Amino acid sequence: MEPLVDELKVLWDNGVETYDSSTNGNFQMRAGLVWTISDFTAYSNLSGWRTKGKLACPSCHTRTRLIWLRRNRKFVFMVHRRWMSKRHAYRKDKYSFDGTKELEMKPTCLTGSDVLNELHGLEFKFGKEVKDNPVLPYNWKKTSIFFQLPYWKNNVIRHNLDVMHIEKNMLKGVKVPNGYSANISRCAQLKPLKIGGLKSHDNHILMQQLLPLCIRSVVPKHVRSVVIRLCRYYRRLCCKVLDPTKLLQMENDIGKILCDLERIFPPSFFDIMVHLSVHLAYEASIGGPVQYRWMYPIERYLATLKSYVRNRSKPEGSISEGYLADRQLFTHCREHPSILRRENKKEHQHLIQRMHNNNFETWFWKHVRKLYNQGVDEISEDRRHLANGPSEYVTTYKGYIVNGYRF
Repeated sequence: MEPLVDELKVLWDNGVETYDSSTNGNFQMRAGLVWTISDFTAYSNLSGWRTKGKLACPSCHTRTRLIWLRRNRKFVFMVHRRWMSKRHAYRKDKYSFDGTKELEMKPTCLTGSDVLNELHGLEFKFGKEVKDNPVLPYNWKKTSIFFQLPYWKNNVIRHNLDVMHIEKNMLKGVKVPNGYSANISRCAQLKPLKIGGLKSHDNHILMQQLLPLCIRSVVPKHVRSVVIRLCRYYRRLCCKVLDPTKLLQMENDIGKILCDLERIFPPSFFDIMVHLSVHLAYEASIGGPVQYRWMYPIERYLATLKSYVRNRSKPEGSISEGYLADRQLFTHCREHPSILRRENKKEHQHLIQRMHNNNFETWFWKHVRKLYNQGVDEISEDRRHLANGPSEYVTTYKGYIVNGYRF
């Protein structure tokens, strides 16, 4: 990460002279890194906070509560009654939990200033351990290059749900449209009973859409109601639009859900990944909808860039040409409204937008034809075909492909 950090320092302190096509001039561009997108393991490498051991939760920090399972030889995080209201009955319920009353309130998350104060004056020497390396406080394993407060774990509960309790033919016979998710029916095996080969997005589909249906008639009501509430929590969290007033209620709901899970599931179920669910609603209130903070849009855009490759011996050049062609088309889409604004200075903006929507197709055809007649080299064959509009001869299909089978 050192080359990236050096470039970020240059961008932040001095800036880089950059050309602005809208003003036809140069300006000094400065930039800063807001956050990075990674899973929980890479979060440890980037932030410098060790995500294992007694202080595995970076949000709870020193107020992390845990239990050591001697036979399983692992730490579990089960103390979620702290997220309940002061007068909730669960706080005084000794029998259903660990035999004690819960009087402590939920911990407050660290701020960037708190992290800087903890690591102030520390210089860590990378490489093998040497005698003059300083002792870092708490669970830090190196000085923090980045400190990400909002993080998102794609697969919080990936393999902890026992597929033995799911009806055999439910996932084995499921059919989903192409592009919606992987072929989940091929990932489900009957002998032995297990599910494997799922990607992070497939686990989201499984938890938010399929799991509430699979367990309806299989597990007891008091168990499936809690699991369905957990699935609904993630479904609401992954909505395209989030209501800030409802995020506080979601934060209270997840505390109740995890407490109900503690009364049903064995202690080994509650590893650090299950515990992190309690912080996601608060982090959504800081970072906004998760669509802007997870990898799926970036992975889809990478697939778009890969689709530009026509010459496999020179993939970089193919990607560059495809990207520039898209940018040139976008430039034409911006050019027409600017022309309309110059010709209709007294008209309102919404009328200009309506004129653009109604006349852009004709203007674009005339504009591309004019440039082509003038011998402009930038007009490609694909753009001329696009300007001509849709063909009256179309290809029709009488079937629909689902999981590789045509219906």
